[in-house]
Amino acid sequence: MKVLLLGFIVIALTGVIIAAEPRKDVIPSVTIEGVVYEDIRFGRVMPPTVTIYHKRGLANVPLASLPPELQKTLGYDKIKAEAERAAAEQAERETQAKIVAEYIRCPAPRSARRWLRI
Repeated sequence: MKVLLLGFIVIALTGVIIAAEPRKDVIPSVTIEGVVYEDIRFGRVMPPTVTIYHKRGLANVPLASLPPELQKTLGYDKIKAEAERAAAEQAERETQAKIVAEYIRCPAPRSARRWLRI
């Protein structure tokens, strides 16, 4: 019984010692768009945003709103990001134009005409 208790104490103390060590990938505090985030770690990085895990939960923040040193760390390039955003907007406009053209070209099916009173 004493061996079991001693083993449990050793395991518990090991956990406390490991938890007390500061993590190297955690940034203590960062202010982004007027909001202070503490103990942040970076998650998924997408072209427009990055997911950050912080003391109170998680948040998706625009890469453009990060401080310049963090942008550099995450590989953010303002010119490249603007080009990607413009390309995505153009692709969305083209997709919407195709949908509208298809809608105008194709008449409503008979089953829909009854309900639409066409």
